[in-house]
Formats: sequence, structure tokens, C-alpha cells
Amino acid sequence: MAETALVDQDIKAGRQFVQLLDEIGIKAHAAFWLYRSDTERWRLVIVCDEAEKGSRDLYLRTIKAGSTMELGMVEFQPTSSRFYKHLSQELRIEGSAEKRIHNCAFNGIYIEDALIYRLSAA
Repeated sequence: MAETALVDQDIKAGRQFVQLLDEIGIKAHAAFWLYRSDTERWRLVIVCDEAEKGSRDLYLRTIKAGSTMELGMVEFQPTSSRFYKHLSQELRIEGSAEKRIHNCAFNGIYIEDALIYRLSAA
């Protein structure tokens, strides 16, 4: 399990950020907190089609929409990312369900700790 805890404030901020993305028309195929042991930090990973073109415009759109999320904690990934493709073959999380996973491997991808808000098929 991750040594640095994911606190309630960040969990709530992540939910609000995903809701904001929905409101401004950015369809997140996946949204989850992922602990990265190499940096000992949590990152809010957002997988969306628009990230294929880069993430700068996505960050700007969220700022203009009034996001209060610390954007240094957010990582946009394209739907072509290997991580997303492998993970979405194994799990589906939709609606208001959330799933916490610890010390799991999916298709050769190791996840030390994650909280998944949304994960749809690739």
C-alpha cells in the first residue's frame, strides 16, 4: 500500500474535477488517482480523446471553467496509452461507483495503489 495517504480532500477534489470535465464537454474514458512510488506522489489521471493532441488546451479549458484543482496533480493521457488499454481490458467502473485497488497487476501493469472514479472500455 502507498506510504503517502490519499486524503479525503483530494478524493473530493478529484470527484469535482471529473464532474467539471463532464460539464465542459471533455469526456473522460477513465479518471483515477494513481500512486506513483517513483515520485511518492498521487496523480489524478484523466484519459480522454482530446489528450491525443496534447494536454495544454485541456488544462486551459479547465482553468477557464473555474477549476480549483491543483493542476500539477493532474495528468491527461490519450486513449491510446498502453496503461489505459491494459487496465480497461480488466476493469469497468461507471456511474457513481468507485473502486480502490492495492498491489494488483493487470496485463503486466503493476498498480501499487489507485482509486478509480471511472474506467470504460478502450
